[in-house]
Amino acid sequence: MINLKFTLIFLFVLSTSGNCFAQTDITKLTSLQWQEDLDTLVAKGNRIFAGFTDETKMLFNNEAKKIREAIPSLKSTSIALAFTRLLALLNDGHTELSFRTPAFLYLPLRLYYYQDAVFITGVSKEHEDILGARLVEIEGVSITEIIERLKPYINRDNEMEYLLTAPVFMTIPKVLEEIGVGKDTNQVTLSLQLENESSIQRAIEKLTLPERREIGRLVSVQSTVPLYLKEPRTQYWYEYLPEPRVMFVKLGFISNQRNKPPMADFFNQLFEEIDKQKPDKLVIDFRTSRGGNYHRSRPLIEGIRARPFINQKGKVFVVHNRLTFSAGATTSLFLKDNTEALIIGETSRSRPNYSDNAEFFNLPHSKLQYGFTNRLGVHSPRLGQTDRIPIDIPIEPTFKYFKSGRDEVLEYIISLK
Repeated sequence: MINLKFTLIFLFVLSTSGNCFAQTDITKLTSLQWQEDLDTLVAKGNRIFAGFTDETKMLFNNEAKKIREAIPSLKSTSIALAFTRLLALLNDGHTELSFRTPAFLYLPLRLYYYQDAVFITGVSKEHEDILGARLVEIEGVSITEIIERLKPYINRDNEMEYLLTAPVFMTIPKVLEEIGVGKDTNQVTLSLQLENESSIQRAIEKLTLPERREIGRLVSVQSTVPLYLKEPRTQYWYEYLPEPRVMFVKLGFISNQRNKPPMADFFNQLFEEIDKQKPDKLVIDFRTSRGGNYHRSRPLIEGIRARPFINQKGKVFVVHNRLTFSAGATTSLFLKDNTEALIIGETSRSRPNYSDNAEFFNLPHSKLQYGFTNRLGVHSPRLGQTDRIPIDIPIEPTFKYFKSGRDEVLEYIISLK
């Protein structure tokens, strides 16, 4: 299952491809066209959303009526965000609307939440001196307050989604304006604490989509990246680490990748190497794994089960973080329940037993993409209705490790005797 939130997070801020954004000029839509888009969204939700309770269905439809009445008095960007807020009422990480459109402006920043603080991890060359700074306020409003105001706009399975998505929304000025942070001007003022503990304010110019594309890749606070990020465009790969005798397997999107061996062939190659090297530990990393078809992971589970020398407690580790979602999270659950694997790292943003499929569409006039969970499933009966997958060995990521390009999870696994 493809997740729009992942697309939003990584393409909204980082992409330079014009094809990644809806090209319809939503600022030119009439109130009637917006109302027809809303009617389509609501009708589709009532027809296919599988997660309704009586309470949420009433809440959804009542709120839709309020939005429909308000549309003539709203700006186009406010309407798109009202649609986003409407779907967030359903408390479902797969059910969402992606408001990727040139009507929104952007800040040349990449932000991430670490241990109760938001840090600048990427920035345009012009502002390179604030790389690594802690973001304290935006337009005089504290980051804690901003996160609270953003929560109604964020669809989620659990609260980890807030930590992942709120910092991205902070780089989109129209979203900030919608929650009462800043005004419709050319700049946004940030209050920052630099790494030397000094405090400064910095005005960052808002950029149009073409301007943001022209900047290209942001300057990163990392000079090197950890192993699990070294091949970001390859969906699945492995590397044997001879000195600690660790087989490291990276699984991103759980789907066959074009111009790469099919996943079944990849797993055959992996186990041939495992049989050859006889590693002491097997690490399966899902930290960028956000969707796909979990059925393609079956050869991985069967291969581990067929090898008692590696299928032992303390030898197989499954790595999570807040991005792990959907088919990635489900695959890790199957590993947990069918092998001796331990889950290590950060709590993921995925519920264990809920969405089993999502369907995506485009609104007729705005062309904004939206999706609804249309089938529910029980992937791990033992976990019932809990909203998160339990972590056997919790390790919270830190900005210190991120900046240095180190991996606290892999280092911990290697240190285990």
